Amino acid sequence: MQKDSLSIGKNAYQLLYFGQYEQSLNLAKLAVKINPTDEKLWLILSEAQVANKLYKKALNSLNKAQ
Repeated sequence: MQKDSLSIGKNAYQLLYFGQYEQSLNLAKLAVKINPTDEKLWLILSEAQVANKLYKKALNSLNKAQ
């Protein structure tokens, strides 16, 4: 499952890069649900949240990444 979550996180990051912010956010949320202990996934989620102007949620995700 952890490999799957990392793969989903990678896809979320690629969608973010190509400007598909909403889809990226959904995939990043899914990746974190599967593997809530991986700080990289929390960082991807926070970037997707910033792209979607969800600043408070992004700050919470950054705190969880720590």
